[in-house]
Amino acid sequence: DCHNSGNISAIEVENGYDTYPYHIYTGGIIGRVMGAFGNIHEMHRCTNSGDISSTGMSGGLAGVIDGFYACSDLDNTGTISGELYVGGIFGRGGYYSDGKLLEACTNAGRVFSNLAIAIGGIIGDGGYAEIINCVNKGEIEVTGKRSDNTCYTGGIIGNPYCNMGSPSVINLT
Repeated sequence: DCHNSGNISAIEVENGYDTYPYHIYTGGIIGRVMGAFGNIHEMHRCTNSGDISSTGMSGGLAGVIDGFYACSDLDNTGTISGELYVGGIFGRGGYYSDGKLLEACTNAGRVFSNLAIAIGGIIGDGGYAEIINCVNKGEIEVTGKRSDNTCYTGGIIGNPYCNMGSPSVINLT
């Protein structure tokens, strides 16, 4: 069990090393979870009520969760904003493999972006996740337009990333 109520902001700054927004991971509990194949990351009964903003990937609980995971009972009520992948629970839910479960999660916060590639009430970029009994009650808003005219927007998942796999989406509201 864990909870964040503080506001978190991460912006791209020029520091002579890296100004690449794909390296900015911002979440209410953790910025990025990454591990070797075969390891299963777990997060249960965690909440965020703080506002999260970044010029990269933003999520109410995690900016990015890579690899295999089993997560449940995650709730966000904070406002989440970002410019790449933005979600009420996860900004990006990993990619390139099956073995991801997100169950009984709720977003009631506003999810906002000026220039997102993918934005969703639960996950911005889905990464083949199996999503069961998740609810989005928050407003989803994109105000700008990317130069390549792409923005995947959804109440639950912005981009399910199912061109190579088959994510399951069960009992969502």
